[in-house]
Amino acid sequence: AGALALTWETTDEPAEVPAEPAPKRTLADLLDGYIGAIRSSEHIPGGANMSVDTGKRFAEGLWEQYRRDQEEARQRYAKERGQHQRE
Repeated sequence: AGALALTWETTDEPAEVPAEPAPKRTLADLLDGYIGAIRSSEHIPGGANMSVDTGKRFAEGLWEQYRRDQEEARQRYAKERGQHQRE
């Protein structure tokens, strides 16, 4: 079996260490200039209040979509039923 030999060179000189590490960039740094915030009250009297009752508004939106889907399904069913009765 062969032997594993490890060798390395040493010097009296110290290793180079960067003076200051580069600052870490965040996602916010990357998106700077592309996204931001506004005061809705500058555009809409009283403000848009977009963060108010978000869960309630989301649930109402889901309910409205469900109602629309149900109405469309009823109309399709009535149309199909009418065609089958004529045959």
